[in-house]
Amino acid sequence: MKKWTILLFLLPSTLLFGQSQKLIDFVDPFIGTGSHGHTYPGAILPFGGVQLSPDTRNDNSWDNSGGYHYDDPTILGFTHTHLSGVGVPDYCDILFQPFTGKTKLDPGTEDKPETGYRSRFNHKEEEAKPGYYGVKLLDYDIDVALSVTKRVGIHKYNYPKKVKQQKILIDLQHKDEVVDAFIRVVSPTEIQGYRISKDWANEQHVYFVAQFSSPIVSAQLFDHKKEQQTESLNGEAIQAVLNFEKSREVLVKVGISAVDIEGARKNLNEELPHWDFDQVVSNAASAWETEMQKIKVEGGSLAQKRNFYTSWYHCLVVPNVYNDVDGRYRGMDKSIHTVTDGNQYTIFSLWDTFRGLHPLLATTHTEETKDFVNTLVRMYEQFGVLPMWELSANDTYCMIAYHAVSVFADAQAKGIKGMDLNKMLEASLTTANQDKRGLFSYKTLGYVGSNASSQSVSKTLEYAYNDWCIAQLAKAANDTKNEEIFTQRAQFYQNVYDPSRGFMVGRNTDRAFAENFEATKVGYDFTEGNSFQYSLFVPHDMQGMRSLLGGSEALESWLDSLFIADIDPDLDDGTDVTGLIGNYAHGNEPSHHMAYLYNYTSAPWKTQERVYQILNDQYKDHPAGISGNEDCGQMSAWYVLSAMGFYSVNPGQPEFQIGVPLFDQVSLSLPNNATFNVAVDRESSKSKYIHSMKMNGVPYHKSFIDHKDIIEGGKWEVVLKDLPPKNNPFTVEATPYVVKRYASVPYVIQGDNYFLNTTDVSLASEDDSEIYYTLDGTTPTKESIKYTQPFIVDKKTEVKFRAYHPQLLPSYVVTSVFQPSSSPSKISENTLSSGLTLSYYEGVYRSVYDFENDQPKFTKIVNQVNLDHIEREEWIGMSFDGYIYIDEEGNYTFEVDANDGSQMLINGIELFESDGRKTKSLPQSQSMLLMKGYHQVSIKYFQCSDKKKLVFSWQKEDGEKELVPDAILFSNAATQGK
Repeated sequence: MKKWTILLFLLPSTLLFGQSQKLIDFVDPFIGTGSHGHTYPGAILPFGGVQLSPDTRNDNSWDNSGGYHYDDPTILGFTHTHLSGVGVPDYCDILFQPFTGKTKLDPGTEDKPETGYRSRFNHKEEEAKPGYYGVKLLDYDIDVALSVTKRVGIHKYNYPKKVKQQKILIDLQHKDEVVDAFIRVVSPTEIQGYRISKDWANEQHVYFVAQFSSPIVSAQLFDHKKEQQTESLNGEAIQAVLNFEKSREVLVKVGISAVDIEGARKNLNEELPHWDFDQVVSNAASAWETEMQKIKVEGGSLAQKRNFYTSWYHCLVVPNVYNDVDGRYRGMDKSIHTVTDGNQYTIFSLWDTFRGLHPLLATTHTEETKDFVNTLVRMYEQFGVLPMWELSANDTYCMIAYHAVSVFADAQAKGIKGMDLNKMLEASLTTANQDKRGLFSYKTLGYVGSNASSQSVSKTLEYAYNDWCIAQLAKAANDTKNEEIFTQRAQFYQNVYDPSRGFMVGRNTDRAFAENFEATKVGYDFTEGNSFQYSLFVPHDMQGMRSLLGGSEALESWLDSLFIADIDPDLDDGTDVTGLIGNYAHGNEPSHHMAYLYNYTSAPWKTQERVYQILNDQYKDHPAGISGNEDCGQMSAWYVLSAMGFYSVNPGQPEFQIGVPLFDQVSLSLPNNATFNVAVDRESSKSKYIHSMKMNGVPYHKSFIDHKDIIEGGKWEVVLKDLPPKNNPFTVEATPYVVKRYASVPYVIQGDNYFLNTTDVSLASEDDSEIYYTLDGTTPTKESIKYTQPFIVDKKTEVKFRAYHPQLLPSYVVTSVFQPSSSPSKISENTLSSGLTLSYYEGVYRSVYDFENDQPKFTKIVNQVNLDHIEREEWIGMSFDGYIYIDEEGNYTFEVDANDGSQMLINGIELFESDGRKTKSLPQSQSMLLMKGYHQVSIKYFQCSDKKKLVFSWQKEDGEKELVPDAILFSNAATQGK
């Protein structure tokens, strides 16, 4: 009898009762909520607009980016919006907190929760599963259960029996800076309101309607914690306490909208007209099960299945639907629009998700991908350019480049229907042809100059990839002119490669490479990384990159060094470079494709070895199980794709590089009703090396899988063994994406873009090319002027030039404008007063462009460019504007030493700019010929976190560097205060 009992205990319940295993049972929403994963455990539907989850913090700490951290011991309440896996805190809107006893309007502290309305909790009495969250608030003995529809959250509060009065606090000032808030008691069973806030999203609107299953006996409304005898209240610090009696169980339905209160009410009435909480939970579970069933895996350990399905779950959390049930949504122009086909979405963490998430969804979720693309196009129409990192109809300008074009190119390459190709191309061209964020330098030099813009190497490489994507769009649209231009720009990556070092290296506008260079150093020229992590970001032309390094063996050796070389020992904790294997950093996105690059060598087994290592070491089935920020699905998409056996090294090319399948069987159900199957024959449970493959029964030798082979359905069979094969099973590598080779970009080696009388212009090229140029703005050909010697320019002239090489195609056409230096401003000294006009801003800024449309918190006249007038320690912007008096005609070098970044303009001409967060300052300088007189000057500065610095210096010709004297800085008294 005892043996039989033990056997029953060991058997899975699914076998005991004959029920099939639900795949959602493998999902653990707590994975990623610890360490720096920054996910949240609450309830959401796939791509849902409501993320109903507990908040354990109300500060702007990095680990509060998701609103919840697994290590925290208290809960402040439950809010309706949350970000998944990001690196900047925001959202956490419309807080509800059930409580009993004395009313407390302060949140209290983690150490002394009894001083406020927060409550202790423990994980033993906490549960999370797809579409559901539950917890006991220990200080109040209240059981909380949460679930959702797409646009509505439902709360269930079970109060203790002996409590006479049940209460709910609604805190509209929780967490973000509130611009305006409103609440009204509509009836004993309904309230409504809104909150407009400013944080990472510069202007976020959330409107809500809440309905209650039990009548409100009394309602107290508070403004700045002072009770107001009214049924409605408007202000910046609004709270409400709702009192119930004899209602041990209270249900609350909360509909939200970004449009207006009526939109929230429509969402609530249409999506949740009933009070059946269990039905909502069941519907949510069914919705998630349907999604999980799209990828079925067999074999592997329980931990691996939990990692896989939790990763698949995280892939489907964002983007979030943003339109109401009637199609209305708030656009990036802040106007209300209506979408008539599909949905409008928000949260596009494009620097992260273009790599793996969007290529995955373009395969598994074609209808949603169509909507994502059309959403981004509409954002362009409303905003003027494509967003970099969109959040609630705001561009946060986070990270670099214009990766929306990658989403476009990948969707187009995979045949997604219902998109406007011409509009996609128009949006891409407009965005890529800006002059901001180093693009002017990029377009005129063929790379981003290190002294012209920060993160110069990363920008050059990512711009080049983006430009390849635009070339693919132009090709699809039969736009041969732009296909040629952007194919040329796609090879600009070559211009920051230093052959003497074998790495991508920062390069000044004078073409000199950085002198002090360490490949392991996380620094100014790179975005959240170092040269090891960035040098091989040439996904669109790995054959060309391999040639630069010296061939297949050189690439293999370079990759070997990547995985074994020690990282910079002085790595700052805030650099977001985590999940290290040597210098490979899986916890941050720039490394994600690199393990697959051995496929471009004669040792693809090393790709299989490293991918297997990352799958097993960098993902664990516990709260701290993700090795970096989850980043809106990208960390998870890498796992899902790689566990199936392949990864999107070059989004925009309909191919996946082969790695190693983790499971014995994979069944991928596709939107066209086809099924792609992976079948693995492994020598042992630890087998990871591919010895042979078949595709639909035919021997297969490619190092990649065509998207067509997947989407049409079929079977990929893989034989894995414990040791690498003696012979390479791959005989066909990935298609050479860049098949055209162009002459090197020529450049100006002498010539002042702004001169006093005349300037001598000299041109050069890095190979044996001939240079042809024009002076009338026309495109140069071999019929144009051949460059043989310097020429003189004495008036404003647009010089266009290109290089011709006998074995290569003509180079990219460079345009350089030479013009007389701006004359001094014609301004009366009587209208000038000493000092510059300082405009001071507060907000989440990562560049000086981020506050150009904001209203300053104050303006004042200051004597010097420095940090003396800041009112907080981080997330600030400053603009110093006025005139500088030049007492003698000559050449002047200006320098700004800033942390985090700055921009300087003379007479409206940008000398340099820098953006992004930095761990240390790096001075930027530029020289300019100036006439005697008053010249307009503008120095803009921003600081986003941690360290800060701002010093403004100059150096006269043949003089010493010094601070710019106060006595030569002026502002226009006639415009002060306007």
